[in-house]
Amino acid sequence: MQRDILLSDAFLNYLHYQENLKKYSTKWLYGNSGYKAALPSQLGLENWKKAITDGRLAAFVQHLAPTNKQYQQTADKVLVSLPDNIGSSVTVNETLKPGVRSADVKNLAILLQSKGFLSADYSANDDIYGDELLAAVKAFQAKNGLTADGIVGAGTRNVLNQNLSNNLYKLSINAQRLGLLPNKTDGIFVNIPTYQLYYYRDGQLVLQSKVIVGKKDRQTPVMYSRLSNVVVNPPWNAPVRNINQDIIPKVRQDPSYIYRKGYTIIDGQGRTIDPYTIDWENMTAKNFPYRLRQAPGGDSALGSYKFNMPSSDAIYLHDTPSKGLFARNDRALSSGCVRVHKSDELASLLLGENGWSAERKNQVLASKKTTSANLSKRDDVYLYYVTAWVDNGKIHTVPDIYGHDKKLAKTDVNWKAIKQILL
Repeated sequence: MQRDILLSDAFLNYLHYQENLKKYSTKWLYGNSGYKAALPSQLGLENWKKAITDGRLAAFVQHLAPTNKQYQQTADKVLVSLPDNIGSSVTVNETLKPGVRSADVKNLAILLQSKGFLSADYSANDDIYGDELLAAVKAFQAKNGLTADGIVGAGTRNVLNQNLSNNLYKLSINAQRLGLLPNKTDGIFVNIPTYQLYYYRDGQLVLQSKVIVGKKDRQTPVMYSRLSNVVVNPPWNAPVRNINQDIIPKVRQDPSYIYRKGYTIIDGQGRTIDPYTIDWENMTAKNFPYRLRQAPGGDSALGSYKFNMPSSDAIYLHDTPSKGLFARNDRALSSGCVRVHKSDELASLLLGENGWSAERKNQVLASKKTTSANLSKRDDVYLYYVTAWVDNGKIHTVPDIYGHDKKLAKTDVNWKAIKQILL
């Protein structure tokens, strides 16, 4: 009876979850609000009861499950990994430096004690990152092939937080994120925390490229869209946010910055304004009455190509003149758009499919003239956020660069009880 009640309750909850997941995925899988159990719709209940009456219950349940292959591999790994005893689910979520005071310092001490890098008699009540903890952190970093600098950054936290409970939780929530994606047969897929783009055609990977994504305070959103056109030699109109936070502070120091970066200041009548005639000290983006436009060409902020797609946040893929940034491991550096390392290869594939020869592309590039090419085949674009997944039986994890995993409301999961109920 207990098993029947628990499974029936869980399935009612599951029906509600699957009915509403696409609508609320941003809140449930990435945001601060978290998921709350609720009853499914009356239609959902009627469909369930009819499936029972018609003897199609197994097919009904299977139809609810996502078809993404990586989802299935990841979910299966969670099921086969359910343990009898998994220990603590304590995690360190903040970057900690020696001398800092934080509630996460206590969690740091607990984890280091559990892993044998800190003596059992160390008092974990102190929230100051002191010398004894520093020595333990450096020893832990050295043992795990990390830079032994004592700074508990994303890389150190990623290894430090690895215990069975946290791994199962991380795999579980990321399985749900994967479940929203189609299988990678056609389209462009960008996994934000891995800084990688994958372009598939007819089930084949035709291009893989490093990318640069948004900073933590200007995050690249999880979204779906569809490519509409490729712009060769795109101009760049600086958004208000960039004007306020990036450009005005630099111009206050040196008005010639406008000329050196190829910007043109344009007023409401389309006239060009001399930057030396503007009172930059008292200027903000709110009272900035002009447009800032950067001339097209490889030296503009968008580089040689812009790949447009409809987006409420004005997010798109583009080239960049700052190619050296792709050598960095941490590439959360942009204002939200996605910079593509192999943008020329991507443009060649898309333009070639629409009748452009390599010669024509090169001629347009050399002309510095802005030219737009509409795409007859509009590839789907998926910007997604997955920090843990399973591929061919192997678990892969990457740092949670935006803190989406830790935002989610999490209580200690009794995996032992789950195992007893399911198995």
